[in-house]
Amino acid sequence: ALDGRTQHQDLESDRQRLEQMRQIAAMSPAERERARRRAEPSPAPAEDALPPEQRAALEQAARQAAEQLARMTPAERAEFLSAQEDAARRAQIQQLADQARDAAIAVLRGQTPRDQLLPQLEQIAGQIEQQQPKDSSWGEVAAFLRAVIALLNGQPAPPAPAAYAAHLAAIQSAAVSTHR
Repeated sequence: ALDGRTQHQDLESDRQRLEQMRQIAAMSPAERERARRRAEPSPAPAEDALPPEQRAALEQAARQAAEQLARMTPAERAEFLSAQEDAARRAQIQQLADQARDAAIAVLRGQTPRDQLLPQLEQIAGQIEQQQPKDSSWGEVAAFLRAVIALLNGQPAPPAPAAYAAHLAAIQSAAVSTHR
């Protein structure tokens, strides 16, 4: 939603990635394992663009990775997939925080209407708060969103996780520079 409001250039890829993450999250561990096995590395789009020594090194790395996966026990593969899901979740959360920061700054600069962004932030924060524990990484980003909402409403920001201090500082800096 934030990408759409700020007309971010990667809106469609973000939507596709979010849908992929939703589908993966809905799978059982066994289904995820089958899906991972079905996924074959796609050939390089322009193999001729790589020098032969780089292509050989890439092919060797792919063979080694495939061998490592083949040697893994089911438990190790499940742990590997879980780590991949964790990394995807962290990236999704970071992207949400970045988009909220950028959208808030756009509001403060008069580039985006406040009355369009605030309801979206409220909705996203509310959904997260209903579905996730406060002490989770999702709960932390919800606390950050609540701080952004407060700042956009001209109120002091409630405490937010330290991980988002730089984001909040950027928003506050934009607020100060627009009120000069």
